[in-house]
Amino acid sequence: MRKEDFFEVFGELDDDIVKGAKTSMKKNLNWKAWGAMAACLCLIAVSIITVPSMLNSQENEDGGGGAIVGGDQIILQVAPTLFAEQNVIDAIKQDMEEQDIGSWAEVENAILDFECVIPIYSTANVTKDSHTILETLEFNNKYMIPVMSNNECIGTITVVQQESKWVIFVYEHGLDPKTAADKNKDTATCVVEVIQLNVRGLLISTNTEEFIPFHGFGISDNTSGEELLNRILENAGTSNDTDG
Repeated sequence: MRKEDFFEVFGELDDDIVKGAKTSMKKNLNWKAWGAMAACLCLIAVSIITVPSMLNSQENEDGGGGAIVGGDQIILQVAPTLFAEQNVIDAIKQDMEEQDIGSWAEVENAILDFECVIPIYSTANVTKDSHTILETLEFNNKYMIPVMSNNECIGTITVVQQESKWVIFVYEHGLDPKTAADKNKDTATCVVEVIQLNVRGLLISTNTEEFIPFHGFGISDNTSGEELLNRILENAGTSNDTDG
C-alpha cells in the first residue's frame, strides 16, 4: 500500500474509532505495567522468605548450636544442646577412624565414646550489660568426646574441622565430661567453656542458672550463673552493677 493510500484510508476513519483504539492501547499498556510490577513484588517476597531459610539450613548442617553473625558478635540462632546431632556424630566418627586415638592417650586400647559427643559453647559474647551466662554464649563448631579404656573415661579429645574434615585439636588427660553429663543430662542445658577463666563445665538453666565445673579446671565448686558472670567481668576489669 502506498503512503498516500494509507493516509487516505486513515483519514476516513471515524474519530470515535481512533479514540477508542488509543484508549484500548493505553489500557493494555497499563495492565502490562501493573502485571510486571506485581511479578516483581512476588519475586521480592519469595526472596525474602526463601533466602534466609536457605542460609539457616546451611548454617545448621553442622548440627551444634547453629550460629549467625550479628554485628561483631556471633549470636546463637537455636537453643544450645547438651549432645550433638546424629549427622555430626556420623561425620566425626567417619573421620576419626583414620586417626590413632591410642597415640594421643598413650594407651593401646583407647576408644572414643560416640554416645557422648558434646558441643562446646564459649562465653565469648559477655559484656558488662550481660545478665545471664546463656546470653553470652557462642558456638564455634568444637566438640568434646570422652576417651575410654577398660570401660573408664581416661580423658577427652576436642575435635574441630579443618578443610571439611574433623581432626583432633587437643587431648586432655583425666578430664571426664561423660560422668557429669550422664549425671545431669535431664537438667543440663549445655557444656560451657568460660574462656576468660579457663574453666569448663555444665550450665544448668532453670529458674536461676547454675554452673557445675569439671574437676581440675580452676573453679572446684558449683556456682550460680550470676556469680560466674561477676567473676568473668571482674577478671576482665569491668563490673556488672545492675543498680546503676
